[in-house]
Amino acid sequence: MVTEPDAAKAADLILVEDRLWVASAPTGVPGYDFAFGNFFHCKRPWDRPAVVHAVGRIGAPLRSVGEPDDQGIPPSFEFRTFCWNGCLVGDGPYWPAADYGWSGSDRRAGLELAEEAARRINVAFPVIDVAQTDDGRWIVIECNDGQESGYTGASALGIWANVIALLKDVSV
Repeated sequence: MVTEPDAAKAADLILVEDRLWVASAPTGVPGYDFAFGNFFHCKRPWDRPAVVHAVGRIGAPLRSVGEPDDQGIPPSFEFRTFCWNGCLVGDGPYWPAADYGWSGSDRRAGLELAEEAARRINVAFPVIDVAQTDDGRWIVIECNDGQESGYTGASALGIWANVIALLKDVSV
């Protein structure tokens, strides 16, 4: 397994089609890895701007909750959170086949990070997936659109009841 400092060293910063900077590192999981250079013109310029805004495709060592699925993707201690205009309206385990949950300080830390991410992206109905790393830190895995995301382990009824309560200006 690649440790975080090793993963950072292994990251490749490429300029794709002279338009998009991508920081990428292989994870060893085909469903996540993508060889940009096989499909696009890529450069690795030594002379770069002082600040580079890049898309990150770099895996992190996550806390495991089970064996890899048939695509080789190991389920992690990951949760999907739903927010409505900055208010948490639902959450649940991301991996349906694994038996796990969160509580106490883990739940508070994960939800705090998800709510901060939702605040920063500032959209009405974001879904923020968060996971815990092997060393206990919480990270954002991805941000999604609440209109398109699956509920996974979150209660659909609970989410929509909370949204309606907020719209009625009732405390949830």
